[in-house]
Amino acid sequence: MNLFHKYYNRAFLLALELLARLQGGQTISVREAFELARKKGLTEADSVIKPLLDYEIVQRADNRYYLNLNYRKLRLPMQQTEKQWLSYMLAMPEARLLLEENLYDRLSEFCGGSDSFDAIQRYTPHAAPCGLQEQEKIRTLLRAIRGRQNIRYRFRTRDDKTPQTASALPWKLEYSAFDRRWWLILYSEEQDRTIKAKLENILEPEPMQTSDVPEEKIEQAMERLLMPEPVRLAVKPEKGAIERCFLVFENQQFEETRQISHDMVHLSFRWYRFDAHEIVRRLLYLGPMVQLQGPKVLQEELAAVLRKALSENTETRGNIQ
Repeated sequence: MNLFHKYYNRAFLLALELLARLQGGQTISVREAFELARKKGLTEADSVIKPLLDYEIVQRADNRYYLNLNYRKLRLPMQQTEKQWLSYMLAMPEARLLLEENLYDRLSEFCGGSDSFDAIQRYTPHAAPCGLQEQEKIRTLLRAIRGRQNIRYRFRTRDDKTPQTASALPWKLEYSAFDRRWWLILYSEEQDRTIKAKLENILEPEPMQTSDVPEEKIEQAMERLLMPEPVRLAVKPEKGAIERCFLVFENQQFEETRQISHDMVHLSFRWYRFDAHEIVRRLLYLGPMVQLQGPKVLQEELAAVLRKALSENTETRGNIQ
């Protein structure tokens, strides 16, 4: 959990988000920075932005922030612990998906094959790493995302396995360390909405022309799918239940973690409409230590899934008898 808090600190994530948005000469207003901080669960942005201003990494003019393109990039030598951590990440099968072969080899040589983290008990995902065909698909999509290129692709849905053809702008790839599943978020300019799909259901993506859709328009489309009432969980801090909640809901926007008694912790996070089915599926995995307190729409969907499973189990047992 110490590593979790170190690398997933909200202020750290806000700093990374700000720097990413300011690339390529882009600017953001003071109000936009405050809204970003609010989404990360922070009450203000000044504590994060002030050090960036003090070191002249970011500058401010006319109530807008922009990146100082002339600042000298900090180049601090990596500590041994950081080398060990990088070596540990390079040993994961997913590392080769995101790094070109020559860069992967250079980093491995730089780390020196440190094995200091070998004694750590690793979490084993509930699936095998993706195969060579999926690796090429991921690299194609990453190039399209970086180049802001629309793609033409075929797709299948959960209810209809017949491939259909569509085109859209790939916006973000999400990875689940829980089950090694990849998700793709696309933006359809024709429908002015975002689409979230399992990568396995996206077939034969082909890059097309460059898109001129502004980032703000995609974010607004995402905001429209953000549900007003957060998911609220009551968790018994037993058998690693809290850690498992953070793991299985890793891509959600956590709002609050609060201990309400010696044997109960309250967690809440914001969620998107298209994640409802996946949230219910993962709640079932968490078991009796985690209770869904709201919202009602998810409680009803969870109850429907349980009733269906109970009915199918009863029919199966009747057929066996």
